[in-house]
Amino acid sequence: MAIIIRRGNNSFSEPARGVRRRGIIDPGFLSDDRLRVKVLEMADGAMWAVVAEQRSLLWIQVLSGLVDVDGEQRGPGWIIMESCGREFTMTASGPTVVLVCHVPNAADYDPSLTRGIRADVEWTCEPVLNSEHDTRKRIYLASPSLWGTDAVKGEMIIYPPGSSGAPHHHEGAEHFQFMLSGALVADLAGEEHELRTGDLL
Repeated sequence: MAIIIRRGNNSFSEPARGVRRRGIIDPGFLSDDRLRVKVLEMADGAMWAVVAEQRSLLWIQVLSGLVDVDGEQRGPGWIIMESCGREFTMTASGPTVVLVCHVPNAADYDPSLTRGIRADVEWTCEPVLNSEHDTRKRIYLASPSLWGTDAVKGEMIIYPPGSSGAPHHHEGAEHFQFMLSGALVADLAGEEHELRTGDLL
C-alpha cells in the first residue's frame, strides 16, 4: 500500500533552541512503527543531540548548510549512520536542514547492529550508475559494503527531465522515497500523483 505525505501537511515543533523539527512520519503514524522520518531546520550555532536508541538505526542526511560532528564539518554531500546506543552532537554552522530517518527495530533484521556501528558516507564521491532498463541514474548511499549491514539499503535516484522508471514492487521490504528536488508524477495502481520537493512516498 502506498502512502504519500506532503511537505506542507506537517507542523513544526521546537525541541531545542534554534531547532525546528518537522515530523513527516511520527511515532504511531504507521501501525507497526517501522519507520520515523523528520526534518530539522537548525539556526546558526544550534545544537542537536543525536542518540540512536537500543536496537535502532539512524540515517542522517545533510540537505543544506553545514553541521559540525565530532570536530568535522559535514555538508550536503554527507550521510551519517548510527546504531544501537551510539550518540553524538550536531552543531549548525549557518542555517542548516537535516533529514533524519529512524528505524526503531533495525536489530531485528541484523543483530550485528547491536554492537553500535557508525558510518559516514560522502555520497558525492560514490560512482554514478546508469540504470539497465531506462534513463535513470543512481548512486548507492547505503549498502552492506558502505555501512556493514543489510538491514537498510538506500540510493539516490536521478530522473532526467522527461524520463520515467519501469513499474516495480518490492518483496519482503519496505520502500520509501523522499523528494530532494524537482517534481515527478508517480503512477500508483493506475492513479497519478504529483510529488514535489519535500514530499515522501
